[in-house]
Amino acid sequence: MMKKCVAVLLAGLWCGTGEAAILFNEILMNPDGADDNREFIELMNEGGAGAVSNLWILQINGKVTLTGAVHDKWALTGATFGANGLLLIGNNYDDPPEGGPWSAIVPTTSCGFGDPTYFDAADILNANYTLLLVSNCSASVTNGYDLDVDDDGVFDAQPWDALLDALSWTDGDVNAILYSDAPLVQPSGTADAATRFTTNHMGNSVVAWFSGDIMTNETDTLGRTYDPVTCSANLPGGAYLTPGDLNYVPAAGDADGNGIPDWWEFAYFGGTIGAASTNDADSDGLTTGQEYVADTDPTNSASYFRDIESFTMAAADEWQFGIDNSSTGRLYDVAYSTNLLDATWTYEGIDARGTAGQLVIIVTNSGPVRFFRTLVKLP
Repeated sequence: MMKKCVAVLLAGLWCGTGEAAILFNEILMNPDGADDNREFIELMNEGGAGAVSNLWILQINGKVTLTGAVHDKWALTGATFGANGLLLIGNNYDDPPEGGPWSAIVPTTSCGFGDPTYFDAADILNANYTLLLVSNCSASVTNGYDLDVDDDGVFDAQPWDALLDALSWTDGDVNAILYSDAPLVQPSGTADAATRFTTNHMGNSVVAWFSGDIMTNETDTLGRTYDPVTCSANLPGGAYLTPGDLNYVPAAGDADGNGIPDWWEFAYFGGTIGAASTNDADSDGLTTGQEYVADTDPTNSASYFRDIESFTMAAADEWQFGIDNSSTGRLYDVAYSTNLLDATWTYEGIDARGTAGQLVIIVTNSGPVRFFRTLVKLP
């Protein structure tokens, strides 16, 4: 008798294209004290190690007299993401000592380094600017090119194939124009640095970031510790910069006792949410608590566990499940039942870690008719 199967596949964060994302990951634009070549831009590649091709960073002016003008254009082709999926960009950062003044703490064997042409020691400007990460930027775009001729806050042209990510900051000038959905905000002054939450891989999204002023102290002479006073409201306690290394992971406190870490709630909602963990904030059919377990974005209806992505017979008595956009911070398993009416499920015990891309799980079914479903859980 032909075996039959009903499958519900739960996939990770949906990125729209189905491809691994390349995003801004951490930025230091205003070191404490003298710049001393400490400014950096760090990119992350969900696909891991690999050469950069046809990517550019544009720094866009938001000042009243220069609104929309390209201040800098940095070509990244030729750089390489390291084994940890990171690329650290700075002035002379691809020459020994790699990582410039951060070389003592950068994992040089796993991080990639880049020094784009015209990237100088103090090139990341401190106020009213937007960084864009784009692919296949037109050669016509040079320094001074005006992307917003009528200064209405909307680009008149987008001379690139795709906008991968964007991030903005301001000194509080009410007349400044920022060109992203991710403006860094704090009580006063301009943010010195910004770090992406490790669980949020959404491009051009303000909830993906925490930010604030940077300070030095007796144990941190380089200056990579976030000031807990002058900072964004969602800054996790004890946060610090990790150039070339995986981002700071906040402590897993749970002040409201709802089973979701405080840092995760701050990342998406700006504070703890209590009983609201049972709500469905983005109306995608999953509660906020379920989205935490799934490592999806509870504020984005396009980010949710998807139905069947791929389901095929790999070989005789073998079924292959393809889970797209799986999360590296979660484990995936397959369960089966021989009778949907009694809802008794047996787990395969695979516990495969996500890959940040498609995760393939193969199970053997040599018995009677079985119904399958996939599951996701915390490590």
